[in-house]
Amino acid sequence: MNFCKAEGTGNDFIIINNIEEKIPENELGLLAKHLCNRRFSIGADGLMAVCNPIKEKHDFRMLFFNADGSMGEMCGNGARCICRYGFEKGLSGGRTVINVETTAGTVTGERLETAVYRVKMVNPSLIEENYIELGSPGLPHVVIKYEGISSYIKDKYTYNMNMSTYKSEERIYRLAHSIRWSPSYHKGTNVNFYDIKTVINNEGHEEKCIYLRTFERGVEDFTLACGTGCVATAIYIDMLERRRSTVKKSEKQPKSYKIHQQGGVLTVDIFTDKEKREIFLTGPANIIAEGTISTKYHTNN
Repeated sequence: MNFCKAEGTGNDFIIINNIEEKIPENELGLLAKHLCNRRFSIGADGLMAVCNPIKEKHDFRMLFFNADGSMGEMCGNGARCICRYGFEKGLSGGRTVINVETTAGTVTGERLETAVYRVKMVNPSLIEENYIELGSPGLPHVVIKYEGISSYIKDKYTYNMNMSTYKSEERIYRLAHSIRWSPSYHKGTNVNFYDIKTVINNEGHEEKCIYLRTFERGVEDFTLACGTGCVATAIYIDMLERRRSTVKKSEKQPKSYKIHQQGGVLTVDIFTDKEKREIFLTGPANIIAEGTISTKYHTNN
């Protein structure tokens, strides 16, 4: 079985072209669970399968599975990576704008540079204060302000030398774990801790920086980055800012949010015109390796 390994700001994925491999879709969760194991297999935060689209005007369909084998509605970092994969494998017919069908709805990706993609995200189907579901069925996110969260965001190479760093921080890990499994959220939730700090940029001007750490459902730990977590956090902050603003909604300008995570910086742009909202997520999409999986399901592990 052929595979591709990709990453977007440290969120890593295994990509399988299931149009060619023809693995039964009800077996993909088990495949994900085995292949995402970082000690006995390739290792990744999730697996994405490229399938034939069901709906018209889509280049292909993406099925996303978390590392524990559970199906996810979609993935922001994964969407950028699979758009690059689709473009470079000719699945978009050479077009730099790619329409991907996901469980949560249509995601449109655009190639800006070789390794930089922008995706138009699905809109939220539910916003209840700090609880946001993206798409339909909705990908659940809780957004919580946590002062000092930037102190937990260390250099990514230091993190790689000590993979137990996050779990050793008992307080924040246990808090995130308890919220993720709270009975208040019937299908569980991703947990986003954010903070905003004012820094001086290279031009000598003050700039607000958003720092974020996301505990991901299905990975059951903090990941280096979460694209949908960035989007949910930006929507929440934008909502708070609009409430405080005295400018009429129709007069408000598009908002751009740079969000710093362990794996790098992602940009979320929110365009609001009356009741219409468009959300874009921009960041890196890197192809790490391509190869052949020697044992199909790794059931011996």
